Amino acid sequence: KILKLQYVKDYITFMQECPRVRERYALEWDYFDNTIRYNELELPELDDVNHDINNLNAFQRQIQGMVLRFDSMFKDIEKRVDAVNLRTTTCEENILHRVSTRFAANVTQQMNNISNYAASTLQSIKNSMQVETEQQLFLYSENIATIHQSSYERMEDRIAKLEQKLQKQAEQFELIFYQRFDQAMEVGIQEINDCVDDATDKLNGHVDTLINETSASMPAKTVPKHPSFQNVDPEYAAKVMNFIPSNPYSENTSHVPKPSAPENPASHTTATDDKVIAEPETWDKDGPSFQPTAPRQYSQQTWHPGQNTYHNQTTLDGLPMVQHNDFLKRVSIAYPGREQSYTWYLQVKSGAQQYGIYLTAMDEFKKDKSLCPTEFYGIRIQPSRYHEMKNSIYQYLGQTSIISVDHYDIRNIINRYALNTDGYRVLYDIMARIHPALDPDAT
Repeated sequence: KILKLQYVKDYITFMQECPRVRERYALEWDYFDNTIRYNELELPELDDVNHDINNLNAFQRQIQGMVLRFDSMFKDIEKRVDAVNLRTTTCEENILHRVSTRFAANVTQQMNNISNYAASTLQSIKNSMQVETEQQLFLYSENIATIHQSSYERMEDRIAKLEQKLQKQAEQFELIFYQRFDQAMEVGIQEINDCVDDATDKLNGHVDTLINETSASMPAKTVPKHPSFQNVDPEYAAKVMNFIPSNPYSENTSHVPKPSAPENPASHTTATDDKVIAEPETWDKDGPSFQPTAPRQYSQQTWHPGQNTYHNQTTLDGLPMVQHNDFLKRVSIAYPGREQSYTWYLQVKSGAQQYGIYLTAMDEFKKDKSLCPTEFYGIRIQPSRYHEMKNSIYQYLGQTSIISVDHYDIRNIINRYALNTDGYRVLYDIMARIHPALDPDAT
């Protein structure tokens, strides 16, 4: 409601005189249009409404009591009139006949007037009470409906604003996610391309080196059906076989144990095209059964794999040397958990191969057999090289940036082989937890 007054101070003073008005209304004065606005602070409490209704009911009961008193009074008057009539009966025929008749008529008329007035008054009071009660209830219901509608509209407005805000945030999060995902994909693709280019350059350089060194001295050989060349192009396999010397091992073989002759040679050989090819030796899951007594001797052949290689490498038997420091610095593939062990193993295998550290493919896993291959591209891996590679893998897995302390079960496996620092044995136990071929309960 807006009330326009000429003198604001007088009105405020007038309103301050009523404490009930101060409790129920808040006054605001608009200086520009010289108006006073007052807002209702609270609705009438239910106790006040009940109090008013109880007062009205009490008033109605008082009216009813008054009617009853009127009735009793009228009965008393009737009794008194009857008594007067009885007392004046003997005088009716005498001098007081006319007076008594007129008096009775007047009394009767007055009683009728009083009765009619009381009845009309009672009816008007009932009607006014009913109208007032209905008006008050109607006002209360209108106020409650107005407050409910305003609250509902404010709630709808807030919900709509909240939905718009959440939708904007969701769109921003989605945009940020796709941007980061694209960036991560670009970085990952670039790293994969770099790794592939690096591996290709190394392989090409290695092949070129072998071709240049052995083309003049080694005669051409026929390509046997060797198990390592099952999925290799025949012409490429022929070139590789031409570069493999008849004795690919180091001249200093004092540290290599001499294999004992098998009892049944037929069980260790395979006949192919009228030629007998010895099957490669296999190691158990603990690797070679002896420790080398002398370090591996490297030849002075220089390895030039390409422009992406950071160090020159020397080779002994056709394989690049183990680049321990580069492997620890440049390969960082964190262990994601048991469910993604397959992907993690493939990534570690691909990354380690670039630095002269080799792992067995998952489709060649065998129970109780080492995860270190005994040969690579048809070239035998010496036991001394095995120990170099297992130490590098163990130090790689021992880093908390690769396997965090949250994977306490994997950390226990690493600590179990701390004495012999056998990284292949650690990888075997990790993969045995999920790969069926390595399951200790498998037959």
